[in-house]
Amino acid sequence: MRVIIESDYQALSEWAANYVAQRINQFQPSSERPFV
Repeated sequence: MRVIIESDYQALSEWAANYVAQRINQFQPSSERPFV
């Protein structure tokens, strides 16, 4: 498990949203290979 420490809830929420978006983009989803 990774522990991410940020200054406040807003910064942590932003980090998490960027992380999820990055992972989706790295996966390169398509109609044949959707991201689930």
